[in-house]
Amino acid sequence: MTAHATGFRRDGHLSELGIDRLMADAADAGGVAELRAHVRDCGGCKERLDAVAAWTLQIEPPPAVGLRRDGHASDLGLERLVLEPLAPELGGLRAHVAACPACAQRHAALMVPLRNQVHQFPPRRRQPAWPQWAMGMALAASLALAFWRSPVTTEELVARDDGRTKGAVLDLEVFAHDGQIARRVSDQDTVYVGERVGFRLWLRESRAVLIVGADELGNAYLCYPFTESGESAALDGMKEAMPLDDAVEMDAQVGNERLVAISCPNAFSFATVAAKLSELARTTPPADALPQLLSGCAQHEVRLRKLPARPSEEEAR
Repeated sequence: MTAHATGFRRDGHLSELGIDRLMADAADAGGVAELRAHVRDCGGCKERLDAVAAWTLQIEPPPAVGLRRDGHASDLGLERLVLEPLAPELGGLRAHVAACPACAQRHAALMVPLRNQVHQFPPRRRQPAWPQWAMGMALAASLALAFWRSPVTTEELVARDDGRTKGAVLDLEVFAHDGQIARRVSDQDTVYVGERVGFRLWLRESRAVLIVGADELGNAYLCYPFTESGESAALDGMKEAMPLDDAVEMDAQVGNERLVAISCPNAFSFATVAAKLSELARTTPPADALPQLLSGCAQHEVRLRKLPARPSEEEAR
């Protein structure tokens, strides 16, 4: 039993296990020295070991993830590189695309259509409305009783000293709800995984509006209005900020999050802005506001820091 376990057959020659051990085990592993000594003195076992070693050298190593056997990027690999640009297993593919003009061109051609298609309808983040709340009006009322004044008039919106320039045409207010209480969150504030986030919006004049979001990995998503078409909502000018029905739930991806309200003179869709939003969210430093997403349109951005879910009071005890 002992001889067999160390890699010898009962006749004293190498077993298949012994050959495997000589191929794979470290030189100082228990019993390997005895196996090597036997091979030096036994021509038959040395031939068997050499044959296995030669066969092993002929085996082609598997290509890196996302590469074909000819060394170029596969179609599936390029799609993954668009959708998962920071995936660690795609390091070899990223290096190849950076050095190969042909694959880089194929990758660039996929960027816009794939991002538009995948990010158009992100149900993982969207909540149809504030659960167990009486839609947006109840949200606005409960928030107004908490920490801030409501309603906010047009004059207040354009005059408040909170970074808004006089003559602004758009204002976005963001509220987070942890399941028990709601609070307003301002630019650079913190939200938590699992919290629901809702909005109030003010427009100086009638415009087409979308609210969109993106995390620092470039995952873009639609917040309002959440429709299958991804089309903007046509809203009239307002004297007071209006609560919106749609809300989103913060997913498990911690890090920097951006919420952006966009208003344009004419109707537009999420597909129009998704690719640029995704790219800029990945490349713009977290402390900086996003550049203009659509020419001729106004935007108001709220940057948030998302942290893991806070423990409940019972868990904290």
